[in-house]
Amino acid sequence: MFYGAGNVLSNAYLPVFVRNHPDMRVEPIVESSRASTSTSVTTEATPLIPPINQLEEETEKANRLAAHISSRGMTFGYISALILQASALGTIFFLGVDNPFALKIPIFLAATWWAAFMFPTVPFWLKPRPGPPLSGATRRSGGRIMRIVRYIGFGWKQIWSTIKEVRRLKEVQIYLISWFLLSDGVITMSALAIIYAKTSLELTPAGLALISATALIMNALGAWLWPSFIATKLKLTVIPTMKLLICLMACLPGYAIVGLVWPGIVETLGWGALTNAWELYTLAAIFGFLAGGVNVYGRAIFSELIPSGKESTFFSVHSSPFF
Repeated sequence: MFYGAGNVLSNAYLPVFVRNHPDMRVEPIVESSRASTSTSVTTEATPLIPPINQLEEETEKANRLAAHISSRGMTFGYISALILQASALGTIFFLGVDNPFALKIPIFLAATWWAAFMFPTVPFWLKPRPGPPLSGATRRSGGRIMRIVRYIGFGWKQIWSTIKEVRRLKEVQIYLISWFLLSDGVITMSALAIIYAKTSLELTPAGLALISATALIMNALGAWLWPSFIATKLKLTVIPTMKLLICLMACLPGYAIVGLVWPGIVETLGWGALTNAWELYTLAAIFGFLAGGVNVYGRAIFSELIPSGKESTFFSVHSSPFF
């Protein structure tokens, strides 16, 4: 629960970072009393709303910047998860699976890692995000139990008001429904892959750990390379890149069920339809590479749809901690 809430509040900084980035801050146009040749003069012919192509350019610029910031955060997150996983596996390997401390030490390391990086960040490095105060929830009157009840009630009221606001924001509503289906599919694929590897392919715990490590490494590579290199080389904007990632990821379960279309594929080729361990490792690498990009662009796109000052509540309905 606390991990999920921490993710929501951390993600809520993304649109704030984008809006306050130096590349997005433009000096306001000031009317001048000089000659009309000045570029800063506004006249009756000056449009009140910028042209649509200028708005599209600014939106794409913000999306690219959000993807860039999101990719850096996701990459470092995947790298830290890989370091922790390696330390946990090393502890289990040297102490033995039957040793009761073999699992306690990795849990302690995870908690220490979280405290070392999160506690200094929140009170000392991050500035408060803009937005209204907690109003009545911060009143000091009443006992501790009443204050806790007020905080919980305030949180659920905020969630309910956000849901009502989402109903009138059509683009946000479409995105949330689409993201729910997409993220649920990604989680289902990763969970079923582990179950399939353990039951059908009969992989050892070391083999399962190798699959997880492979996916994490490729997650980091995908989160870094898709916004900074691949999308640039393909000359794709943010939305088309997201569509490409989804189409490529949809091919993975298609490969897994190819045996239904071609029942004799294994007898003919000797491989196919996820009947060998190396196939699962290959698909895990591809899956991780694509999932890294999907997570980066998913956060970037949603951050540009959120109304200013409501980042934390909107990100709470964007991710699983809401449920």
